[in-house]
Amino acid sequence: IHCKDQEYGACRNLKITCPENVDGDPRCVMSGGSQSSQHTDLKFYCKHGWDDINLAGYVGYLVTNFSSNESSNEMFCSDTYSESCVMHTLQRDLYCKCPFMDHD
Repeated sequence: IHCKDQEYGACRNLKITCPENVDGDPRCVMSGGSQSSQHTDLKFYCKHGWDDINLAGYVGYLVTNFSSNESSNEMFCSDTYSESCVMHTLQRDLYCKCPFMDHD
């Protein structure tokens, strides 16, 4: 997915289902975005979590509703997408491990 024109929020709050990686190479790639790309309800469906998506070329920010201290930016994983974690950044981190038994 290439997010070319973020002036109008073309890629905000998407729900993206990614194909499984092939030999560790993500087949789901998101690029583009801008400094003003803010997400409040971004969802990734990746069976193998961060191993299935490459966001290295994407610029965007995840926003938390600070009045309720909740975020609706989530990654769903496992064969049935029954595991999930809340994303606080658009990169693999300690707070969003999906699946839970990830070997990072």
